[in-house]
Amino acid sequence: MLDNIPQECCDHKEILFPIRKTAKGQGTRVVFMTDATGSQSNSREHGSPMMSFCRHGPPYAAWAASRLPMRHLARTQRISLGTKVLSSGEAILQHLIPRSAAEGEVEPYTNLHDVPKAYLHDVLRQIRNEEGAYNKVTDLVRYLIKARGEKPTSLHYDALLRANSDAALGSATAVADLLQDMKDLGIAPDSGLYHSALQALAVHPDYLLRSAVLREMKDRWFTLTPDGWHNVVVGLLRDRQFEIALDKLEEMQAGGIRVQPWLYDIFIYILCEAQELAEALKILRSRVESGDTDISSNVWQYMLDACSNQFYYPGTLYIWRQRVSSSYLIPSDGTCTAVLNTAARACDSDLATDVVRILAQRTSKLEVHHYEALLAAYVGRGDLRTALRILCIMKKARLEPSEGATRPIFTYLMSSRDAKGEDQQTSEPPAPLRAWTILTELQEEGHPIPVAAANVVLSAASNTTSLSLESTIELYKQLHTICSDGPNTATFNALLQGCSREDKNGRTAKSDAMFLASEMVALGIPADELTYDRLVLICLGGEGNEADGTDGLEDALRYVDEMRGTLGRILPSPAAAAAAAAPTMRGDMGPHSGANKGAPLRMGTWNLLVKRCAELGDERVWALLDEMAQLRFGTQRLRAAVEERWRTRSREMERTQSVQGWRGGHEEGLEWMLPRDT
Repeated sequence: MLDNIPQECCDHKEILFPIRKTAKGQGTRVVFMTDATGSQSNSREHGSPMMSFCRHGPPYAAWAASRLPMRHLARTQRISLGTKVLSSGEAILQHLIPRSAAEGEVEPYTNLHDVPKAYLHDVLRQIRNEEGAYNKVTDLVRYLIKARGEKPTSLHYDALLRANSDAALGSATAVADLLQDMKDLGIAPDSGLYHSALQALAVHPDYLLRSAVLREMKDRWFTLTPDGWHNVVVGLLRDRQFEIALDKLEEMQAGGIRVQPWLYDIFIYILCEAQELAEALKILRSRVESGDTDISSNVWQYMLDACSNQFYYPGTLYIWRQRVSSSYLIPSDGTCTAVLNTAARACDSDLATDVVRILAQRTSKLEVHHYEALLAAYVGRGDLRTALRILCIMKKARLEPSEGATRPIFTYLMSSRDAKGEDQQTSEPPAPLRAWTILTELQEEGHPIPVAAANVVLSAASNTTSLSLESTIELYKQLHTICSDGPNTATFNALLQGCSREDKNGRTAKSDAMFLASEMVALGIPADELTYDRLVLICLGGEGNEADGTDGLEDALRYVDEMRGTLGRILPSPAAAAAAAAPTMRGDMGPHSGANKGAPLRMGTWNLLVKRCAELGDERVWALLDEMAQLRFGTQRLRAAVEERWRTRSREMERTQSVQGWRGGHEEGLEWMLPRDT
């Protein structure tokens, strides 16, 4: 009987055979078979495996008597339905057969053309909503139109529109073409067909086409179903039309349309990705306040990561209190670090302490960046004592605070009104003195004081206008009483910064700087490039040697020579008098080694040194310019300015010499006018 099947219906001796009920029950049901005779043998004479099921047994009778529709069409190759084979395995057949039903006799169809069209239409309505059924739908529609001779109807177009919801095979262009074909054929679309188009456009967004569909629905007085609303909103989100999508969501909520949880999740994911964290938090809050308990933990975790990574404090705090504090959500170490940094920026010491508590429970030792963020949170809240105590805790944990770790304390001390020179009449001591008092109290309580804590206070004292340089040096003299480690290079750099400040006469405290330089030599503390840089600035801005009238230039050049590590490498050796005027930073320690040897000065210091040499007409200015070029500083404009200044100075000197020569010559020529002795 298989030989009578037309070739356009099958290429192999396998085919889908519906079963006609002949004894009991009503209706037509489907059975997947591979033997046209329905025998129980396992032979392969027709080139396909046999299924060992009884032709008239209870399973077929139960299936025929039931009213369950067919749920699957198995493909064997991707070609037209009229020339391909449809098959199914035993597992699918077992899944589709009901377990209990009345018995009856059935007889399978032997030809695909014998299958009623009504049944094929039911199959089309079923498979159009299946995932990944694009080829099934298109092949079945092609078969109905070509092999069965059906005229295209809204049923066919509706199935094709829904099939275009396939992410890989569908497209917005195909949707537009299908809608245009319907207009050309005079097929009036109904509400279901418009919703099918919106479903496809939710996967393949096209803002103009979606707007046209909605406009036609409005003209025909078709209203959107809840599924249609969801498809419209999803399409707008795919188009990144966030404002319009949020307006549509509000319309759904105002209209009493139940918004599915998955749509809320999509909103949160997409808004977080677009860094619209405030809107995402608003949606999350509304879900919680409405009693929605179907919020996935993945949504909470994703939004916590997004808010903390973007330092969005309101969202971070809300999620932390809602889920983490109640132990519903356990964040990772990376998330905790991001939350800690967010708390530090927002100056929320409570949140920062909570994060550190969780991290401390997981590891035996916190890292430096954890303490730095915690310190910043307490300083931002104005709790200076706790911030300084955190530095002591770091010292106790054998973590030496760096200068960067104490920067929030320096900012806080400098932001006080007394540091800015305001409210000078107040009886409260300046902020650096209060901080020094706190360090003294902590030391008396038995806390180890790191030198970085003392340095940041000295640095603030050196830069504030409410304290004199003498008061700052007095604090330095007390350092050994509170800090067992004693001063280091950063200590003297902070003090030298205060010495480099000019007084009302435009002079720097060069004598105090020389005292500090002597202290460094006596304590054996090496100088770094910043030390030399500030010493050069102090020498250029301070009083020079009255003997040579060089305005401190020789002292500055001497420190430059010493910084290079080899005297006389480029600049000539300074005069003996200038060498004795300032103490050497090297002292008895010998030449510097490592990264500090030959370290360059800052660009501004180089410029000031070159300009001072040019003003005084010092020939060493050209060697300085050459050295700056070797260090890859931009010297074109500076060199041009020096050359112009040098030419101007030369012309002035020539003019002065010529005037003096003219005066001398004329005095010699007018000697005859002088009275003669008789």
